[in-house]
Amino acid sequence: MENITKHILLTLLLGFSLLCKETNAQPVIDNAPWCPPGATWIYEQFAQTTRSYTKFTYEKDTVLNNINAKKLRVTGIQYVGIALWEGRTISNMGYEFLAESNDSIFWYDKITEKFNFLYFFNPQVGDTFIVGNSRIRCLTDSTFPAFDTLYVTSTETRVYENRLYNSYNTSSDRNLFLGPVLSKIGGLVKPFPDVHYPQCSYISSLSYVQLICYSDSIRGSISFSTQSFLGLTQCHMIATSISDIPLQGKQDNAYLLYPNPANSMLNIVSIGNRQIQQISIYNTSGSLVFERNDIDIQNPNIDVAHLSKGLYVVKIEDSESKNSVFKFLKQ
Repeated sequence: MENITKHILLTLLLGFSLLCKETNAQPVIDNAPWCPPGATWIYEQFAQTTRSYTKFTYEKDTVLNNINAKKLRVTGIQYVGIALWEGRTISNMGYEFLAESNDSIFWYDKITEKFNFLYFFNPQVGDTFIVGNSRIRCLTDSTFPAFDTLYVTSTETRVYENRLYNSYNTSSDRNLFLGPVLSKIGGLVKPFPDVHYPQCSYISSLSYVQLICYSDSIRGSISFSTQSFLGLTQCHMIATSISDIPLQGKQDNAYLLYPNPANSMLNIVSIGNRQIQQISIYNTSGSLVFERNDIDIQNPNIDVAHLSKGLYVVKIEDSESKNSVFKFLKQ
């Protein structure tokens, strides 16, 4: 009996030590290369009434102007409303070409047909870079320069997903603005130099707000946004589609929808005894096709016989203004 007790204690101690070791794992220096297979950047764009994003995805290595380059596919993602589940449109925006040389990244300017300097991953405070973007125009100043000199104002170490990255900040008082840059990843605010608004009142429709997420085959996924919805990060909601919304119970156990698929009637049961105030149904394009307000009951029945066959999203709002979102199939 004494030997059995000792064995159990040793097993528990070993398990505890392994847990502590895993919990206290120190961040490691990121030594992965820039733009490996699967590299994908998603930037949020400036928009007042909708959510808009641009996704850059590594497609293949190529040669352009006798220079080895990375070909990135550019995709526009625009949501119908502010909420990321309300439906979206995806459009092909062409390609961008980037090249690397001695820790410097160069961006192919399609207007001048030349590679311009973009990033340097190991700068020192006080270093200067000449950057440009001939695609942007300042409508209030015809002499606004296509190129400008940026200064490295500070450097720091950042930790993402237990990896250490060097980063640096650039001057914010110039005609062009780039923002902070993360080593081997890129701009945390802008993928390319943009108009600095105090110097020019013009705001481009493609102005970028921030890097939302990055992923590749080595590092996995890195989320730079703290926003989440029903337990899903903003990155996950953007990278996936409406089909990932649960039928019931997977992300939110508050409600049961049946039958699902539904033919003429959809029953909603409040498992947590929540008082339902509003039910909204959207199609996959984000259009509102049904809404019922001031229900104030726990288990409503919804007539869906008039809906066309297909996939729909149901948003349920309770008396405390808490929302739950599910999908159902209309047969």
